[in-house]
Amino acid sequence: MMARPRDIIYVGNPFQADNRTSSHHLARHLSKSHRLTYLDAGGLRAPRASRSDLAKIVRRVQLLFTPIQEVEPNIFVKSIFALPFGSHPLIGAVNRKIQRLTIRRLFRSFALHNPIIWCVSPALINVVKDVDRSLLVYYCVDDFSSFPDVDVSLILDLDQQLTTLSDIVFTPSKPLFDVKKGQAKRCRLSPHGVDLKHFGRARSAPAVGPEPISGLPQPPMVGFWGWIEDWIGL
Repeated sequence: MMARPRDIIYVGNPFQADNRTSSHHLARHLSKSHRLTYLDAGGLRAPRASRSDLAKIVRRVQLLFTPIQEVEPNIFVKSIFALPFGSHPLIGAVNRKIQRLTIRRLFRSFALHNPIIWCVSPALINVVKDVDRSLLVYYCVDDFSSFPDVDVSLILDLDQQLTTLSDIVFTPSKPLFDVKKGQAKRCRLSPHGVDLKHFGRARSAPAVGPEPISGLPQPPMVGFWGWIEDWIGL
């Protein structure tokens, strides 16, 4: 039986990010039967004086003036603007003012009424906690306070607010579940899965690897997919 279509405001990391995560797959799955307004909510990490971070800041400023776009059927993406160093009282107040105005416009444009608020990132909890809603869901995929270059005290506060205010919290890992089950009203363990249809295509693919490794001896061979970050035990 298909669920009755509902409006969902989905707060996640940038939808067009290079690293596709379970949160993107979940958004696509929910959009099959619900209209999904996807809010790009970056800003958990303080920017560094690097070319890539400066480019990200410029891109996010440009996106502030970009209208909401239907990037896939039933998925409408809007980037939420946030000045860096949001823990500063004045900057934080400016961010919340702009973000509330953006969300109010979305409510008017889409005639939203008591939508489900589904958060993968805690970045917008100080804004969405005041929004009329039918349900608040936290899909807690990581310990965000352990990320490099974040304001730990700010992230811990946002995460705690979202955890205690949510009607239900989902975690993909047992360690996160063990932490959240004592803090949330309801907490459920929801382990990551695999897109069998997608990866199953390898069974019928030629047994020749991509060009850089095609000349290497055959099995045993180990593959890795993901970011090489400083917390990866190479």
